[in-house]
Amino acid sequence: MPCFRFSRCGIICLMNLNRPPRWIRWFLYYTVILSVPVILGIAIYFQASRIIERNSEEIYTAALEQARSEADTLILTVTQALDHLIANRNVQKLTFMTGTASPDDVYSMYILGEELRNYRLISALIDDIFIVLNNTGTVLGTTGTVYQKLYYDMYYKNSEIDSAGIAAFMARNHRLDALPAGDRFLFLKSTLDSNISMSSVTAVVAVDRRRFINLFSRLSGGTTAYIFDAGGNIIASSDNALPLPAAPDSIAPGKVLKIGKNLYYPLITSSHSPGWSYLCLIPLEAQRERVRQIQLFSLASLLLCSLFTLFFSYRMTKEGYNTQMTLRNNLEILRKFCIYTLLEKPWDTRNGPEELNKYKIEFPGEKVMVIFFVLSGEDAAEKGKALSEQEGNRIGMFRNNLITIFREKAGRYYHIEMTDVGTNTAAILNWSGSCDSALLEDYIEETRQDLEARFRGTVSAALGEEHPFPEGIYASSLEAGETLLYLDASSGQSILHYRDISNPTGRYQFPPEMEQKLISLIRSDDSEAACLLVRQLFGLNTSKTGDVSGVSGPVVRVLAADILGAVMKSQGPASLLSDADASADTLILQAPVRELAPSLERIIRETCAKNRASGEKKAQKRISDKIQSYIRENFRNPDINISQTGYHFDMSPFYLSRIFKEETGTGLLEFINTLRVEEGKKLLAAGNSITRTSELTGFRGSNAFIRVFKKITGVTPGQYKEL
Repeated sequence: MPCFRFSRCGIICLMNLNRPPRWIRWFLYYTVILSVPVILGIAIYFQASRIIERNSEEIYTAALEQARSEADTLILTVTQALDHLIANRNVQKLTFMTGTASPDDVYSMYILGEELRNYRLISALIDDIFIVLNNTGTVLGTTGTVYQKLYYDMYYKNSEIDSAGIAAFMARNHRLDALPAGDRFLFLKSTLDSNISMSSVTAVVAVDRRRFINLFSRLSGGTTAYIFDAGGNIIASSDNALPLPAAPDSIAPGKVLKIGKNLYYPLITSSHSPGWSYLCLIPLEAQRERVRQIQLFSLASLLLCSLFTLFFSYRMTKEGYNTQMTLRNNLEILRKFCIYTLLEKPWDTRNGPEELNKYKIEFPGEKVMVIFFVLSGEDAAEKGKALSEQEGNRIGMFRNNLITIFREKAGRYYHIEMTDVGTNTAAILNWSGSCDSALLEDYIEETRQDLEARFRGTVSAALGEEHPFPEGIYASSLEAGETLLYLDASSGQSILHYRDISNPTGRYQFPPEMEQKLISLIRSDDSEAACLLVRQLFGLNTSKTGDVSGVSGPVVRVLAADILGAVMKSQGPASLLSDADASADTLILQAPVRELAPSLERIIRETCAKNRASGEKKAQKRISDKIQSYIRENFRNPDINISQTGYHFDMSPFYLSRIFKEETGTGLLEFINTLRVEEGKKLLAAGNSITRTSELTGFRGSNAFIRVFKKITGVTPGQYKEL
């Protein structure tokens, strides 16, 4: 029997002959598809290398032109300042001053000095600005009037030109001239625009030379920059300037220039204003080194792409990769991400409708509400731990059943879109007409009971308020997110509305005098008395066992947040708690109720200890002061609310409300309404009608004014007028 020798590749080929033809077709199919990027990468690599070398001059020329444009813009700014200064009425008066200054001249010089200081403050580009009175040999600057020689010795003494030379130069008639003086350029313009050789007043603006040099030195690493005047003289250069082998007008642009042992690529351009020209020398070695690095990186990438092509072709074929299913799953992921974006970002009026249509997301109703479902019970206890694959699958199944059951219950009355938001599940409800809150709570409770019957855990729900579609999705999401922080599932609470936590300050006792006493005790470092006062406050609102009596868990948490706000106010608005309590929000909003008082006492003790160690009190202006000032100026505007105020201060409404509450102890909406009611009292006392008063105080109707007025004062506006 003849003997045959087989190579390893031959054996593999014979083995593959036994596989189904479909397996071979798939392998070849994926190999061809994944090879396309490799082939394109090779073509792009060679084409990119040619483009880099061929278009380097265009790239640097464009960069140089941009730098020249910025330099011209800087010169234009200086020119405008000079023109404005020359046209100044006080400068024109001083043009005719000779000898001793009259009282009118002194007054003009005083006013002009103030204006010069304003110029200096307004423009960050101007290093100095002053007026030279050639008839009197004095200089009027931002610091006052001094003799010209003294001013030169103090600020502009240099080896390029002495005081006599600069005085003679200043006395000439200047339309727009530039004079190098030390590390600055002096731009000059005279009040007389004629053929007279001498000028009585010269306006001068000083600009740092480095401002111009830095514009051109940043073109490339190692770039050397020069600035020439109209006569071809170097008036400024970068720190690494090299001696030029030829005059600037004899350097040909685009022709490689050799200086020492190095080669440079020269780029030259001219200024449009003072007749300057700019020369940049770019080292060729740095550019060539960059090209070599790109080549090496591209070759390594191509090699890796080739290896990954073979590997993934084999893996996808072996595992029976289903392209259509993957695309479908990816589309669903993108769809959920689009819904997630609606919750996390304000509505994009330009691209939002297109995105919804792209992923077939429909909201046929006029109103929306966001609900956050959070796992509670045993699942919630395990969220912070590393879950096994089996437990992860169980929680995933739990979420899928939550989505299915809730859609089945509430889908008859609402259009529902749901997605995962971190460890929670979010639902966007869309409908037209009115919303029956009791019916919606029934749907949530039925969903919770069905899930509890099938799984060990259950869910709790945090509900935002209803808002108009589509802008209201983001607003309701913020409200639901804030409500979620107050949700206390451990106390049996399964449903919580935003309206239940938006204004809870009237449901617990925290008198202002006790807040002020607490602040005073902390400021005096009496931690024990402050802790005793905290225990008394909790005693007013809870039973001896620590359970809530007469108030809900979220309200007690708000009480704790107000106490924490008083602690922070005792340190000043810019203060920070110790590093150990950097997560104070989590402490107040998620810790069990019974742990709030001990935690607050610990924070008070650490705060007092920090005060004793630092021995200083901070008095930085609080953001709440700015908010109060803004509200006092605009509370008569009916559109002023928490969202509008947050937009004005570039802060989210949730964060703005929390900061204001922590720093003042008063809710932002309560503060707005209090200002409006106080203004309403004055208008009613002046004889205005209730309808007119409601319009002048920012309410959208008399009913709203009457309701808020009675809530704050205890009497109606009509009863108040009769008092």
